[in-house]
Amino acid sequence: MSNKAIITENLGKRYKLGETLNFSRTIREAIVEFPRKFMSEAKRKAFEIRERKNNPDYDPETPPGTFWALRHLNLEINHSDVVGIIGSNGSGKSTLLKVLSKITIPTTGHAKVYGRVGSLLEVGTGFHPDLTGRENIFLNGSIMGMSKADIKMRFDEIVAFSEVEKFLDTPIKRYSSGMTVRLAFAVAAHLEPEILIVDEVLAVGDAAFQNKCMGKMKDVSSEGRTVLFVSHNMSAVRSLCSRGILLKNGKIVVDTTINEAISHYNDTLDEKANDAQLLWKEGEMPGDDYVQLIEAQLLSETGVNKTIFDTDEQIKIRLKYKSLKNNKDLRFAVKLSSIEGETVFQSTDQIFRNSENSGAGLYTTEVDIPNRLLNSKHYQISLWAGTPKVKRHIPEMLLFKLSVVGKVYNGSRLDDRQPWPGIVSPELKWKILKID
Repeated sequence: MSNKAIITENLGKRYKLGETLNFSRTIREAIVEFPRKFMSEAKRKAFEIRERKNNPDYDPETPPGTFWALRHLNLEINHSDVVGIIGSNGSGKSTLLKVLSKITIPTTGHAKVYGRVGSLLEVGTGFHPDLTGRENIFLNGSIMGMSKADIKMRFDEIVAFSEVEKFLDTPIKRYSSGMTVRLAFAVAAHLEPEILIVDEVLAVGDAAFQNKCMGKMKDVSSEGRTVLFVSHNMSAVRSLCSRGILLKNGKIVVDTTINEAISHYNDTLDEKANDAQLLWKEGEMPGDDYVQLIEAQLLSETGVNKTIFDTDEQIKIRLKYKSLKNNKDLRFAVKLSSIEGETVFQSTDQIFRNSENSGAGLYTTEVDIPNRLLNSKHYQISLWAGTPKVKRHIPEMLLFKLSVVGKVYNGSRLDDRQPWPGIVSPELKWKILKID
């Protein structure tokens, strides 16, 4: 019997940019639209013929207005493998998991999955919003091919793990995103899937629940089942996985041990964030019709752009943006992380906003990281912007990589040959009293 859990051959997924499906059209609208579609197809074929003649590098499989989320992806994963799939935003990680979970149909190639799959992807995937938590547990179990008796046998364990017992008979649409993730993970992990697929969606939960989920995934992997885990938290990936697959532009860059894969990933971050000043052109600015980011700078206290700071220096992050609407509820947030992806802290400008800086126009916002706070290490700074309970106008994006070097002010070391431990190294106030 083959030991293969997942096999993909020449797997590809192509999307049309800006395409939306409209299921509310009338028959009349569909009839009127048909000639337009026919003309568009004729134009596309004419364009393809012209490009074939004039452009030797023209790829007919990538017509204008399309892109490949996955391309020529060949992969084999064995039963009991615990695999971390890493890469920057847009590299194809989530698309791959959707194809393997049979949520998305591939454009080219095929994927073979041997075994029952439990997947936790986007919040609410696989749940019916109008059904209660109890009903969705049975629905998901049935989708996975389990009998009603098997689901009943594990029902109490699922409810206890999810900690949503009080709301079990409430429709899922009344749940918060955190509650939905709790129940979804409990269902995915406890209905004994032979292959467990988990996306970054776990980041929605609180820290205690994330740790609980990591412990459960370790238990699942120790039982010899296959785990595919996608996360930007390199510490979590390193602690759980033994094998790492790095994706870039929908293709596999490396497939090796998790430590080597993370090392390659960090090298790609170096390529992206090696400047202390980032400037976006009109039409390329991150954001939407609410707010757009124009410039980001990493500065010393004297106003010099740099990415290497001494422990004695204050680090300034300055953002220039264009507000296109009233932004009273807008918040910009920066996150400082270790190079492995472990969050050191996150800070937003929300409480500093008032009526004077909430209208449409050009703005700068600045935040300072105090000196003698960070240990002598490598870090990365990410940014996002959004409106609470509405949407993120700028998804989380990497801005800078920086290094902090120099003496750590924590008094005499026990052993000067060893680096001072920890991510931060603050000067805490101590008080020494002699007792007579």
